[in-house]
Amino acid sequence: MKIKIPIAPPRPTKPTKPWAPGYRSSAMPKSESVPVTTPMRNPAHPGEVIHALCLDDCGAEAASARLGIAREVLEPVLAGEAPMTASLAIDLEEAGTGNAALWMRMQGTYALAQERLQSARGS
Repeated sequence: MKIKIPIAPPRPTKPTKPWAPGYRSSAMPKSESVPVTTPMRNPAHPGEVIHALCLDDCGAEAASARLGIAREVLEPVLAGEAPMTASLAIDLEEAGTGNAALWMRMQGTYALAQERLQSARGS
């Protein structure tokens, strides 16, 4: 009596479904299959986001008290006049408003977009 042991089919080496990550149609050149991300042209300053999250129902003084951050530190950032600092990002994280890495990425994206706009105007 012979016992048949089921053999699993070999795993495909590349995805076969169009929605699978890494899928590339043979009709599509390799250069077109790589997703291209376009940088944001005019991202929001982190202060605008804080303003939308915390100040819709109260003023800057009440928000600074609620977040436990000095008003003198928070107001320039809310106005877009000062950049988000690492210490402010950590304070916001500790207050339960996003995480510090997110705030710093947002500031970096904003600063990079502003520099690109200025260099495009100057060229």
